[in-house]
Amino acid sequence: MTAPPPSDALTGRTIWAGSIAARLGSYLRTESGSSGVLLAAIVAALAWANFSASSYDLVWGLKFTVRLGTFGLDMDLRDWVGAGLMTLFFLVVGL
Repeated sequence: MTAPPPSDALTGRTIWAGSIAARLGSYLRTESGSSGVLLAAIVAALAWANFSASSYDLVWGLKFTVRLGTFGLDMDLRDWVGAGLMTLFFLVVGL
């Protein structure tokens, strides 16, 4: 008699794909993994700001509107980050 196939064999995923995803997930949960992602984001932001300043300013100038009936907020991205997200950040830090 043969043993029934493992449940992973029926999903179409190989052992390599599951292993790579598990290893990457466990690495990103560590301090060195998350700091590596943060460092890559910093390098990408610095390169973008220095090589293409006009597109960088264009993104900060994008208008975002939130409306609820007749009431609404219409601000650019810089104002949303400065007023909303920074307030939320310092609220969490204060807690």
